[in-house]
Amino acid sequence: MKKKIFLFLIIVLLVESVAFYFYVKYTRKKLREAETNLKKIELLNNEIEKCHELLSKKTGSFAEYEYCKRLLQTFEEVK
Repeated sequence: MKKKIFLFLIIVLLVESVAFYFYVKYTRKKLREAETNLKKIELLNNEIEKCHELLSKKTGSFAEYEYCKRLLQTFEEVK
């Protein structure tokens, strides 16, 4: 009887260990994705700041103005 209980506890422990391993793996993957998305958001915010600065000045190329205009219009639609 004790052997059966011991074997059952070992099986439960193994199942819980495997479940915990996959939980940690999934959580780490989601954290990496979140960090990547935060970096992308940071880059986009920097681009928007540059565009605001460029559009407030009198000098700049037509291509820069068009790029910034499209970028800012895109973000206005999202909001």
